[in-house]
Amino acid sequence: MKFTAVGFAGFLVAALSAGPVWAGSTSHSKGSTSHTNAEGGSSSHSAGEGSSHTNAEGGTTSGAAGQGATHTNTEGGTTSGAYGEGATHTNTEGGTTSSGSGEGQAPPPPAAEPVERPLRRPLR
Repeated sequence: MKFTAVGFAGFLVAALSAGPVWAGSTSHSKGSTSHTNAEGGSSSHSAGEGSSHTNAEGGTTSGAAGQGATHTNTEGGTTSGAYGEGATHTNTEGGTTSSGSGEGQAPPPPAAEPVERPLRRPLR
């Protein structure tokens, strides 16, 4: 019995001293939210300003409504684009690939047509 109690106590000390694996923090105030995760990544958003994210390795993504978004990977390559403007990718050697407005993009959805539904008689 003494061996079991000592073994269990040792397990509890080891488990509790390691700290929670979900460690991180989130804060929120009117119009702004930020979060940091246990691995070192962070995200933030400000109303009317946009959002940004940095991963634990240093890659970043940011964007704002109406202004598009940009992603930079840890090696320095970037991809950016905006709705209706196309997208551009630049690799670490400076080479670029681009798609202009309408090139390589899905066509816009068709306009919604009004649907007339027959009136249903109530069940008796």
